[in-house]
Amino acid sequence: MFDRLDSTYPAIQQWEEAGVSLFNAPENYLKQCTCLGNESLVDGVPPTYLAARINAALGSLHTTLAQQLARSQSALCQTRNQMLVPLHSFPEEVLSEIFMHVAFDPLNQFRRHDSRSMRVCVIDVHRAIHNLLGVCTMWRNVAVNRGTLWSIVPLFDKFNIPQDYKLILNRALHLNNGVELNLFADMRDDKTDLSILAGHVTQFRTVTSVNTPPHIIRNILAAFTDWHGPEPLKLSQLSLYNEHHYSSLPRDETCIFQTSSEQQSFNRLVQNLDLLQMKGISFQWETVAFSGRLTTFCLQDVTLGFDIKLAALLRALSSATQLRELKIIDVITFRDSAPLQTLVGCSKIWLPTLETFYIEGLYFNTLRLLLLSIRSRSHRLSLTLTHNFNELCCFIPPRLETVTSDEIGELLRLVSVHELDIRKKSYLEPALTAVELKKLVEALPLLETLHLHMTLLGGEHCMALERRLGPHRSTLPSLVHLRFSCVRIEDPQAFRHMVESHSGSLQRVSLAKPYPHRVHAVDEELELHAREEVIDWLAENVPEYTRTTDWDDYFNFQNVFQEKW
Repeated sequence: MFDRLDSTYPAIQQWEEAGVSLFNAPENYLKQCTCLGNESLVDGVPPTYLAARINAALGSLHTTLAQQLARSQSALCQTRNQMLVPLHSFPEEVLSEIFMHVAFDPLNQFRRHDSRSMRVCVIDVHRAIHNLLGVCTMWRNVAVNRGTLWSIVPLFDKFNIPQDYKLILNRALHLNNGVELNLFADMRDDKTDLSILAGHVTQFRTVTSVNTPPHIIRNILAAFTDWHGPEPLKLSQLSLYNEHHYSSLPRDETCIFQTSSEQQSFNRLVQNLDLLQMKGISFQWETVAFSGRLTTFCLQDVTLGFDIKLAALLRALSSATQLRELKIIDVITFRDSAPLQTLVGCSKIWLPTLETFYIEGLYFNTLRLLLLSIRSRSHRLSLTLTHNFNELCCFIPPRLETVTSDEIGELLRLVSVHELDIRKKSYLEPALTAVELKKLVEALPLLETLHLHMTLLGGEHCMALERRLGPHRSTLPSLVHLRFSCVRIEDPQAFRHMVESHSGSLQRVSLAKPYPHRVHAVDEELELHAREEVIDWLAENVPEYTRTTDWDDYFNFQNVFQEKW
């Protein structure tokens, strides 16, 4: 290799000259080692002294030479690979951007209605990063220096993270101490190491906990509530999801803080939040006061107690003067002994900046107090009625009292409902009779979107939704979007007439794919043919036809982890 040193490139010439020197040096050294013994005897060198010097050389010089040769070989191989592989010629910022897409691609596969898949996605994110680190030193350095690549920090139990990866994670977080972090916790073991919180508590922008017991959530939040350092906290989004503690009775374990002192520490923390969403988890709302920073609030799957507890929650929300999005889903309260007007009087609030208000799955007593208490009307209201919307939930004695359709209509006439979603009671029963459906929709003059979940969409229901002209002009609202989740349209002709009757306002019709239920499907081939005919007709006769899924995502994890790369 070193026979000719006529390279026109100075860098290569210098490297080859150093190689020639290195090549010659061992040959000369070998000669000296070979004759060392005889010449030492001639010189009268004491044997013990010679042995000591040889041991010193073997322990230091030879070891160092072997290490340096190995490092030289590694450096040469890396340089050769970088020169021959096109990807290595990319600027570091381009390669870093590619790494971001590789690492965070699993988030695009996240099934938004399944909280367990979020744990899998976070693991896949870090598995992708771990694979990138193992390619070569250059890739490892690029990855470690890209702070946002490490912005999702996992806290898992029953999952073994390689020790070398833990060390790299800690090093990357230390090197990129200005990067905002997102904590994702899915743990049930008290022995899980939380030290990563203490070292980087001021960097976390979001905390998301999935199926973590309240006492462990308290330990996680304590890292933030106990912080008194000079740097301010960045925590602005808190998402707590617990699907194992939903109960129709109030339970203490769904409440994060059991003492007033713990709650007061959290009250200071909540002042900085702009997003708070909880499922199966709650707080003592009597002492909570938000700030103008809170813009999104979601509460789902909790039993608060009597209606007066809902009044406490509403008073807490009144302090969120910039609230723009509010979701109350499957929240249970029991009919209170206090008169309704008294409850409304102590829970009356205005939310002047509210834009989106979503309600689902409430008993009538809860729904009534909620709608009557929020006096501002500038928001867009989406209402989902389930099997319990016409029932009063009573605690003593435990019972359900049925409410008439007239009472429901009287309540809904007091508010502006823009989207109405009616869920079926069962596969075989419609949520409402055709008469009840017509009466309900007529009570909502500003309704734009109607979504029906029905196993069988009968002809009578289609006729109930048909806008009629002439002397008996229909009082139905001008619908813009019709959405149906049903196995079978019983009378396609009545369905088409109903759709045509809204042609002056209708912009979109959506059909969800059929339920896997065969009770009504007498002839599968005939059924599919009739459905395809309806779909073809919709595609030709409405401005927009869409085929949708039959689930909605209310508890939004993905937005929490959305990074602006």
